[in-house]
Amino acid sequence: MVLLKAGNYRSAIFNYAIIVALFAVLCFAILPIVWLILLSFKDIRHIFSGTHFFEFTLTNYSNVFGIRQGFAEEWTPASSIFPNFLNSLLAVLPSTAICIILGSLAGYGLGRFSFKRSKDLSFFILSLKMTPPIVAVIAFYNILRNLRLLDTVYGMMWVYTAFNLPFSIWMLRSGVQDIPSELDEAARIDGCTWWGAFRRVDFPLMMPKIAATVMMCIIFAWNEYLFAVTLTSGRAATITVAVSNFITQVQVEWGSLCAASVVASSAILILGFFIQRNIVEGLTFGAVKQ
Repeated sequence: MVLLKAGNYRSAIFNYAIIVALFAVLCFAILPIVWLILLSFKDIRHIFSGTHFFEFTLTNYSNVFGIRQGFAEEWTPASSIFPNFLNSLLAVLPSTAICIILGSLAGYGLGRFSFKRSKDLSFFILSLKMTPPIVAVIAFYNILRNLRLLDTVYGMMWVYTAFNLPFSIWMLRSGVQDIPSELDEAARIDGCTWWGAFRRVDFPLMMPKIAATVMMCIIFAWNEYLFAVTLTSGRAATITVAVSNFITQVQVEWGSLCAASVVASSAILILGFFIQRNIVEGLTFGAVKQ
């Protein structure tokens, strides 16, 4: 009995130590986010003073959205990041939809059917994602220039599609492989074609994996900077380019830079909050099998 109590006591101490360690890691992880949010509500004097007590101001957010305060508030779209925010939405969301459609079909073919060099083809597709983006910048620039799609939202949409499609195929291929093939065989016995089996059986079961793939594709495309700054010059600039514009040759507008960063990251945080359960299910889908 004494040994049992001693063992329980050691186990409790170990559990509390784990909790304390996880809490410390959590605080270390969210510290930059909290620091960023606090700086976005400070004026320039308090940013450089280093004081922890300051008056909250919305001036930085007014500058980010192009609102000039005076006798009457006036909004100037030319100095607002809202058009850049809209450019990111128009480029990221359609490209993600295309990646899911093409990726699910290609993933189903690679995951369900066995043919010569199928594994080599799957690895080649994955290697495309591992290729550094800087390698493909010149090629994308020449292609978009010949197609007259430089500095357009449509051009960025296809670039993000090519950028995320290999990852989508690989993720959804693993999702198909985690689904028992007997379900497809049962659907085929009931009279379904391969397309019918995919549409009625596999695709609904892949929804957690699809949700995780959607989130990852949006994150990759939304945070992308190299292609955006190279292939756009202002008219189709994305939110990441707009944020970097607050770093000039003369000075760094720290308050506006932090406010723009908060606005840019808020869309991803809100989306992740609503589909976080599907993301966890999708990333762990098929990890434990009975």
